[in-house]
Amino acid sequence: MFRKQVRSFSIFLLLGILILTACTPKATPSPTVNPDDIRTQAMQTVQAQLTQTALAAPSATPTFTVAPTNTPEPATPTLSITLPPTALATTQVFLPTNTLSSGIRDQATYVSQSPSDGTVFAPAQTFTMTWRLKNTGPTTWTTQYKFRFYAGSGGRMGAADINLPRDVAPNSEIDITLQMTAPLTAGEYNTIWVLSNQDGINFSQVYLLFKVSGSTLTPTRPPATATIAPTNTVAPTNTIVVPTETPTETATP
Repeated sequence: MFRKQVRSFSIFLLLGILILTACTPKATPSPTVNPDDIRTQAMQTVQAQLTQTALAAPSATPTFTVAPTNTPEPATPTLSITLPPTALATTQVFLPTNTLSSGIRDQATYVSQSPSDGTVFAPAQTFTMTWRLKNTGPTTWTTQYKFRFYAGSGGRMGAADINLPRDVAPNSEIDITLQMTAPLTAGEYNTIWVLSNQDGINFSQVYLLFKVSGSTLTPTRPPATATIAPTNTVAPTNTIVVPTETPTETATP
C-alpha cells in the first residue's frame, strides 16, 4: 500500500515538472553575424557618403578652347608645260621663271604650226618655223609683248627673242615666224618658246618636237696659213780708211 502511494506520488511529481517545463518561455537564440555581410554594408555606406559629397560639391563646367586655324592662301597658278613622253625622255623641263598672277587677263590659244611635230631634219638644216596663236583674252597684245626662248634640248637653234611685229586685238590671230637651224648631231630634240606680256609674265607656251637624222656634221676650220713677216735689210755702209802715219818733210841742201 505504501509502495503504491509512493509510486503514485512520483508519477504526479514528474507530470508536474513536465507541465512547468512546457509553460516556461524559451529563450530566443542570438543570431550569428556573417563577416561578409558587415563588409558589404560598410562599402554601401561609404558609396552613399561619396555620392552625397559629389552632389553637394559644385561641378566645374568644362571649357573648350578652339585652336586658331591657318587659312591657306589661294594657290598661285603657274604656267605648265606638257610635252609628249618622247620629248620628256630627252629633256628636262623646268618651271617658268615668271608665274601667272591671280589677276592675269592675257590669254592665248594655240591654232597651228609649220613644220609639224615629228619633222625630220638633216644636220645643220635651216628652216622657217611658224606658230599661229589666237588672242582669246580681253586685252590687246601690243608690240611690247615678247616671244622668247624658254627651254629645250635643241636650244634656240640660232633664233633670237623677238617683240610682236604688230598689235593683236581680242579674237584676232597672229603668225610668229623664226628662222632656225637644226643641231649638228642626230637625235630627238625639242625647243620650247613662251609668250610674255609687257610685265614679263609668261601666259602662253608653244614647242616643236623634231628629229635630226643623217651623218653628224663636224664643223671645219679653214687651214691656217703661215705669214712671213718682212725683215729689214741693212744697207751696206762705205768705210773711209784714214792713214795713220804722218808724212815727214825732207830738207833739200
